[in-house]
Amino acid sequence: MITSYAAAFAAYWARNSRQAAPPGVPHLRTYQTRAAQAAIAWTAHRTGW
Repeated sequence: MITSYAAAFAAYWARNSRQAAPPGVPHLRTYQTRAAQAAIAWTAHRTGW
């Protein structure tokens, strides 16, 4: 269950990181990219990919 949660958030953050930056929050997409990378790495570690 934890692995599926990490995979779902990785997809969520990866999708949102590709959107245009909202006004007044210029670093949000960078944060989301790094969060997606971390969740992908953790998912890969847990599944042995």
